Amino acid sequence: MTTSKFQDVFFQQLSHRFKDKKSLAEAVSDALSIGIDGAYRRISGRSNLQIDELLLLARAFDVQLPGGGAGEIRFNFNNSNQTINTPADYLNQLEEQLRLVDSWPEKELYYATPDLPFFYELMSPTLMAFKLYVFGVTSWGFSAWKKEPFSLRLIDQAVLDQAASISNYAYRVPSKEIWSSGILNATLSQLEYLSLVGKFTDSQLPFDILEEVEAIVNHLESMATHGRKFAPGEDPHQSQIPFSLHYNELLYVSTTILVRSPAASLLFLSFITPNYLVTSDEAVGADVKAWFDELRGEATELGRNTRKLREWFFNRLRSQITATRRRLELQLAEEDSLL
Repeated sequence: MTTSKFQDVFFQQLSHRFKDKKSLAEAVSDALSIGIDGAYRRISGRSNLQIDELLLLARAFDVQLPGGGAGEIRFNFNNSNQTINTPADYLNQLEEQLRLVDSWPEKELYYATPDLPFFYELMSPTLMAFKLYVFGVTSWGFSAWKKEPFSLRLIDQAVLDQAASISNYAYRVPSKEIWSSGILNATLSQLEYLSLVGKFTDSQLPFDILEEVEAIVNHLESMATHGRKFAPGEDPHQSQIPFSLHYNELLYVSTTILVRSPAASLLFLSFITPNYLVTSDEAVGADVKAWFDELRGEATELGRNTRKLREWFFNRLRSQITATRRRLELQLAEEDSLL
């Protein structure tokens, strides 16, 4: 079923609840907090419903989403809703998803990842700018950036402020997370490679990014030690937000993020990184939680009661950063010797 046909079927189901199109439009306008013209455009199909709008309407009026064949699960691809033309486009989509789950009661985040969790990178400005640059020249195909080496001037400060705001929200949601010892591999390899091919305007930038990565690692170790989530600079003893971390090397996992509450669930799967597929299918959400719990049961806790293992894990991450720093220093020294 195409997106437009899906939307038509949905509003046909919803229209049976109202005496005429005017009352339907008024109800849609109120539910989505948009103007009456915007409601009419969505009903007629002239404007596409965003996933958060669709879910809001489905819950507000208790309408079953149009279904397909047995076993069919509908995922929404963020880059098909709106092409990512700027970093702000991507962050705006993340904020839309956060607004959707913000009102959910007793929500909890389940996060399994082979990489450094994106939410914790968002608050580090130089690292975040670098990541957005990498995504821009690869997944998003920003042609202007392909000709440019990385520079902080490529990313507006407003974008970095927005990223920090999203990160701050993520620190407020209880989470259970599963990592491997390779969570820094992608970032460290990106730094070395782009440094090698001369894609930094300033040779100090890779070292600045490494400092921020190390600061994130230190902060995450502190959260694991206290078993609580708190933003950098906050007092851990003032937080009551649970943080549970486990270490897994048995099974390679792609980035899987599940936000779950008694009201609903949203599942995000990495797809053409950093883009994602998302579904609100409750049965799939339950299956993913069961899979996560099973994997967590076979993983190693890195919390308050496992000091030796916790210290080993985070020291290993720091040793990876140190090794990368030394290789970058040697590379820079070799380049200087050729001048």
